[in-house]
Amino acid sequence: MKRMFFSVTDEYRERLEYGFAGVGCRYEQEHVKRPGGRRETEWIYPYYQWIMCRRGEGELLLRGRRYPVGEGQGMLLFPNEPHEYYARTDSWEVDWVVFSGAGIGGFVSRVIGAKCSGVYSVAVPFKISELIEKLYETATLGGPMKYAAASGIVYEILLEIYIGTSRSQGASLSARAERLRPVFAYIDEHYKEPVPLGVLSSKIGVTPQHLSIIFKSLTGVTVTEYINGVRVGRSKEILLSNREMRVKEVAAACGFSDVSYFCAVFRRFEGVTPTEFRERG
Repeated sequence: MKRMFFSVTDEYRERLEYGFAGVGCRYEQEHVKRPGGRRETEWIYPYYQWIMCRRGEGELLLRGRRYPVGEGQGMLLFPNEPHEYYARTDSWEVDWVVFSGAGIGGFVSRVIGAKCSGVYSVAVPFKISELIEKLYETATLGGPMKYAAASGIVYEILLEIYIGTSRSQGASLSARAERLRPVFAYIDEHYKEPVPLGVLSSKIGVTPQHLSIIFKSLTGVTVTEYINGVRVGRSKEILLSNREMRVKEVAAACGFSDVSYFCAVFRRFEGVTPTEFRERG
């Protein structure tokens, strides 16, 4: 089944820092070839893409090398870079997002740390798949503000790619991420409330100090930074879809008790204030 949606290019969508040009979930992937030549049949793609294997196995041809792409692995493809991918099994089912927006390139290079296209192992792939399905549902069922609502989901997907991927293919990363699954789940459910470190550490039976160490080693950020990232992602959706809400109310709805702190954190993540973000969207 080809469950996919491509958005219409317009000025509003392109103004979003984190948007999408297309999304597909539980998608039966066909052979795609983009060698980047001059003829009409040889072309390159101008967007960042994330394509993650759900079932079966495929292969990516990139810079003259072949890379297998199996279950729990994803391809991060850069814009304007020649590539080709195809199934190696009878069925190759994938989830994918084509990203758009001014903030995508900076997030990929500065946060994820990727400099070119490649294949990544995903520690907890179900989380990214759930978010991609949520994005697909928002795209296909949403109203006029669906791109605004989708922006927050896209940011969550990028965060999960950052947190859950590694080129090392090592089992230790997957094991640590699996152990922290209750922590991520609790944050996702309770981000609107205070999230004490002691409560989070109790979810996996360690001390707060030990949780801080293993969380930073896995994600590259502190627990507080991760929680703030989740809250900022949610706040972007509210800012654009509920324009009558005051910034102070948006902050409270996303777990920030102090509006000044919210504005400072938002600016650190997005480069603009919440008000400026709303005006641009």
